[in-house]
Amino acid sequence: MQITDILWSLLARAAALQSAARERLRSAELLRLGFVMALAMTLHNLPEGFAVCRALFVFQRPFKHDLLETPAMSSGPLKE
Repeated sequence: MQITDILWSLLARAAALQSAARERLRSAELLRLGFVMALAMTLHNLPEGFAVCRALFVFQRPFKHDLLETPAMSSGPLKE
């Protein structure tokens, strides 16, 4: 085996290792990007979620039905 064959095999092995390392780095970058996007979307939608939740609690208070009744609907004297 000549020295050039050994060097070419080492070069091919280094290229394969570099390709695998580049693929792992790309995978890690995509995973990081996914986490950042999930965090950004959560922070973006959080105020809207609070507003909807607050609106549900505010509008579920019991109404004062005596204010909604007309005099014809009430069975007793008018309340002042």
